[in-house]
Amino acid sequence: MIAIPYLTALTTYFSYGLLFAFGQFRDFFRKLIDWSKANTLQGYAPICLGLEDFYIRRLYLRIQDCFGRPISSAPDAWFDVVERYSNDNNKTLKRTTKVSRCLNLGSYNYLGFAAADEYCTPRVIETLKKYSPSTCSSRVDGG
Repeated sequence: MIAIPYLTALTTYFSYGLLFAFGQFRDFFRKLIDWSKANTLQGYAPICLGLEDFYIRRLYLRIQDCFGRPISSAPDAWFDVVERYSNDNNKTLKRTTKVSRCLNLGSYNYLGFAAADEYCTPRVIETLKKYSPSTCSSRVDGG
């Protein structure tokens, strides 16, 4: 097993803790400001529970662009990512016409075998023509 360096783990946990603390701090002041407003929806269940709502508002919305980036090319070793922008603190992201070329380090196709190339593709096609594809497996695997 690979050991994470102590400094890396410490700074990661510290950054997450700092983000959590500032989020709690902002929520505390929001409750103080909204305290004077009357709640007119008595008897209804909340849509989101406390920490779930906190996570979405204070943590996820700040970094959601990192997780769900739309791509506009084949998932090769290099691919094109559509750039997006937000006018409402990342609640909604709007696509632009700009595209960035990025190295694929986040999928099972990081070697680029799923895309067409001049070396692998002709050999795969020849092999499929010669032997034909099959979905054979044991009865246990096939169900």
